[in-house]
Amino acid sequence: MVSVIMPAYNVGAVIGRSIQSVLEQDYQDLELLVIDDGSMDDTASATRDLMAKDGRIRLLQQENGGVSAARNAGLAAAKGDFISFLDGDDLWEKDTLSRLMARQRETGTDFVYGRTEEIFPDGRHERIGGDAKEGYVEDFIHRGVELRLPFHISAMLVRSEVIRREGLRFPLGVPISEDTCFFIELLCVARATALDENVSHYMRREGSATDARAWDPADWTWQADIYDLVRPFVEAHRPEAAGALAYVQAYLHYRFVLRTLRHGFLQKAQETIDRRRERLRSFSEGKGKWRDRMKCKAFLAFSEHPRILKAIASL
Repeated sequence: MVSVIMPAYNVGAVIGRSIQSVLEQDYQDLELLVIDDGSMDDTASATRDLMAKDGRIRLLQQENGGVSAARNAGLAAAKGDFISFLDGDDLWEKDTLSRLMARQRETGTDFVYGRTEEIFPDGRHERIGGDAKEGYVEDFIHRGVELRLPFHISAMLVRSEVIRREGLRFPLGVPISEDTCFFIELLCVARATALDENVSHYMRREGSATDARAWDPADWTWQADIYDLVRPFVEAHRPEAAGALAYVQAYLHYRFVLRTLRHGFLQKAQETIDRRRERLRSFSEGKGKWRDRMKCKAFLAFSEHPRILKAIASL
């Protein structure tokens, strides 16, 4: 059986079609756990209407704690041999689970992912991620400096025993890239196998939280800081990947400084340079692009001169 975990927050107007896209799978051995994360609309009542027609749905309700808390609640309640995720406003193809299960049976791997199509309000369609890759976490590092995961959380199938055995969970209190922590740890203990076919649709809604979020360094610093959260796990379970991920983090600190300067947050950029000086130095002395490494060295050399920092960032 596959346990499908569906976090839902204020998606009453659209959750019905997301639930139906699960219930109408041609692979029917599933349970659907809808976790209502403190919604203030009719998300719960819309779910109950469908529960009355299909006993495979379970509704869990909790105070608002964010998408990580909702997914963790689903993981704790799941009964299936495999886990999949689908947010309450996204969609599956009718044969998503059957294709993922077929790939899993073919390879015997614990983690299979398909591809996701992002659909914008204006009708545009774009595939998420670059070329499909397979392997462990280090196999997803692009040119030695950037972790590129070519999958979306709505297009994955994971053996639940791996999640239970390793205690995998989504981190709380992380405003962005929270699922990357889960993926990094998963890729340390499970080899990924790809199904290079679109199996899910990520629906980009107007006015969604992602669209509404302005660029705020308090959020985006987490793109680099999440690596501090996963480092102990990586060192314990995939030590051969630890050095490469440390360099990825150093590159992300450089990118964060660059972006804070370009968005006008000069003080935050200076604070980050001072706080992450050793990691920035490791990037500047490493194997990244020459232009980026020279900019990083200049940031370190002129950290007390905001006008010079801003000029460097604009180059």
